[in-house]
Amino acid sequence: MGALPKWDEYVSEEEYFEILEKSEQGIDWIDGRLYPRHDPYCLMPQGMAGASDAHIDITVDLTVSLAGHLCGSSCFVVNQDQKIKSGNSYSFPDITIYCGQREKDEQGNLTNPVVIIEVLSPGTEDYDRSKKWEKLRELETLQDYLLVSQNRLLVEHRHRRDATHWDLIYYNRPDNHIALESVGIVLAVSEIYERVRFDT
Repeated sequence: MGALPKWDEYVSEEEYFEILEKSEQGIDWIDGRLYPRHDPYCLMPQGMAGASDAHIDITVDLTVSLAGHLCGSSCFVVNQDQKIKSGNSYSFPDITIYCGQREKDEQGNLTNPVVIIEVLSPGTEDYDRSKKWEKLRELETLQDYLLVSQNRLLVEHRHRRDATHWDLIYYNRPDNHIALESVGIVLAVSEIYERVRFDT
């Protein structure tokens, strides 16, 4: 392949895997189009599309906290290196929890995520709420989808009520607790933002 296509150009599945093999970062592929992880709509200036300190700190703290809560259970945490397949699309969530055996297809894509967590960035917020969410919710195993803001204390929790309905819950206080019944844990919002300080 030549130059990397723009996000709004159609790319075949075969071309996507060729691009992914040469890329230094995970790239989502949804409905035949590419979405770089930290700036899917190419809105940020060149060289500024990487993860911020807050994004990194929240992701690390969440991963460590979740791993501690899940220790001894049959559920496990994986990071953004694990690609997820949903229908005809592929994505790299920031944090994923699966339970039981790690079920993968022949290409190594995880197919049984139970919880998916995205830490929002200026370049990904709309995408994580729309196109990415539309595809991920097709996964029958997915029970919880969390969107964590990095510039204010806010967690949006989408919880599957049944096959077609999802409840939306907002948490915006450090003493709030997020019940992830699907994996049998309760997560304090203060654990998520332990190292992050917001401007008053």
